[in-house]
Amino acid sequence: MGLVDDIIKSWPSRPKAVYERYCYEPLKPRQIRVLHLHPGASTDLIQCSLVTHSLDAQPEYEALSYTWGDPNDRCGLLCDSKAIGATNNLAKALWRLRDAEQTRVVWADALCINQNDMAEREAQVLLMGDIYRAAQSVAVWLGSSTPNSQAAFRLLRQIHAAAEATAATDRDQLLTKAELAQRGLPDNSGPDWKAVGLLFWRPWFTRVWIIQEVALARSAAVYCGGDSMPWHDFVAAADFIRRQYHALWVDLDLMPAVQLQQAANFVHSDQPRDLLWLLSTFRDRFATNPADKVYGLLGLAPADHGVVPNYSAPVQQIYCEVTRMLLQGQGSLDVLSLVGDSSWRRTPNLPSWVPDWATNLTADPYLFRSIAHVFHTCGAATTSRAVVRFSPDGNTLTVRGTLLDRVATVGDRHLMSRRLSYDRFEESSILRHLCGKDTRRQFAAWERMVCSLGTYPTGEEIEDVLQRALVAGADSATDPSQVGPQPTALVPPRLYVAFRERHLALLEESKRDKADHASTEASADLAARYNLSIKPAANGRRLFTTKRGYVGLGPMSTKSGDSVVLFCGGRTAYVLREYRKKRKEQVISYTLVGEAFVHGIMNGEGFADESTALRNFDLV
Repeated sequence: MGLVDDIIKSWPSRPKAVYERYCYEPLKPRQIRVLHLHPGASTDLIQCSLVTHSLDAQPEYEALSYTWGDPNDRCGLLCDSKAIGATNNLAKALWRLRDAEQTRVVWADALCINQNDMAEREAQVLLMGDIYRAAQSVAVWLGSSTPNSQAAFRLLRQIHAAAEATAATDRDQLLTKAELAQRGLPDNSGPDWKAVGLLFWRPWFTRVWIIQEVALARSAAVYCGGDSMPWHDFVAAADFIRRQYHALWVDLDLMPAVQLQQAANFVHSDQPRDLLWLLSTFRDRFATNPADKVYGLLGLAPADHGVVPNYSAPVQQIYCEVTRMLLQGQGSLDVLSLVGDSSWRRTPNLPSWVPDWATNLTADPYLFRSIAHVFHTCGAATTSRAVVRFSPDGNTLTVRGTLLDRVATVGDRHLMSRRLSYDRFEESSILRHLCGKDTRRQFAAWERMVCSLGTYPTGEEIEDVLQRALVAGADSATDPSQVGPQPTALVPPRLYVAFRERHLALLEESKRDKADHASTEASADLAARYNLSIKPAANGRRLFTTKRGYVGLGPMSTKSGDSVVLFCGGRTAYVLREYRKKRKEQVISYTLVGEAFVHGIMNGEGFADESTALRNFDLV
């Protein structure tokens, strides 16, 4: 696209010196502007007109989905013969979409919304879902082409063709390296696979706004320089890669594309997901304005979400109001599982119970991720609904619950790569990748810490407690050597034994011949599966024990002396820390450290006794 860059640079960079500046006319309720992109030769300056319509009149237009790009990298366009500015990335998208002979009608937020009118921006944000639903199609602009992107599109077309030629019943079968060539696909070490990976991590995939833009689309097409592809074919190729396990061989991260299709599936299903699920699922997407981490998802949420965009409010106020609304409206405390560790928060002056939506989480929230086990620490009906209230200034949350115990000891924090490949046929590679020497030492230390308890409050064997605690009680790891239904109580022990033999025994490999602990491929498979089950449970957390002898997984900031509490309406346990304004003052409030798993109390056991003492906890 070097030629395009040269063309755009040749356009008047400061048209205001020659042309009058374009001025927006105010919009009425439910009105939008659409951009009439006038025809022109490839080297002509882009000329357009902005035309106002009622959205209810069903005007015909295409909606553009793109990233603004560098706000300082701008050029001038002509709108109704007057000067209007646009980022270079938007100019390239319009240049690509412009027809040589006829007008093309497009909706692009940067030009169709008066970005200097805060009230208009807020009103248009509430219409964004309707705008993309009403569009005849959505044009996804990934940016300029490169040799890598051209190679990626060629391979994606090949993959889509392979998917179309594969029977639906065969699309979930494991594909081996040798079978790549049989499908007409390049060798796993070929550069085209890397090109696909680079394409899926273009900035467009990382932005929060694009989620609703493609999820709500009637139809869509992907453009990247001179390449294009129907959106359906594009995501079908990504899904085929995922389902056929190509990514095991070529190290692709497909989640950016797969999540977008999942969002579309939920939108068009009978059970659309609520705002809390959206905030959790797409928290890792970026937004220039931190308020858009919330506002950018409203178009996908049910109509009664209750959030009104207010760009003039401080981001702290926005995050607090959204959290209070979620706590009051749902009758549960699930939003508290999204608070995250305090060491990663960056928005200042947030109460500890308010998630910092501007930051990602190092630990997968138990209630929103891949832990299959369903927790119900709140137990019986009398304690299953949250009892909350807020201070007059809205900064203190009062929750009713019970103190379970206090933290006695904590282990080292556990951190693993968020991208893991599982190569069941290259055992030595997976052993080193999933469980390095430092990690194995950490597991050994955790094992000693738990086994030193000797007994457990529930009467279970301490070894059983350890193997279940490391995966947060999950029974989702299956035994590949068994066919048909499996007794879940037997699955974790078998997996843990294989895991321990293969990983912890490696600590002594300098003293023993490696062949002594080599075993079958099935054993390697079991060990790796258990290790992969540890990731969503323990990654970004610390193992801890309590004074009464419980074992749990808590946030990275957990420390000795912290309180482990159960809240009415809470589905997990929570770690709190006493808060004193002055060192010798009486404890009157707490800060929320984060959610926790505590083995033996996650199914209402903590509230089983009618004499359980309930009290109020003030969280600041």
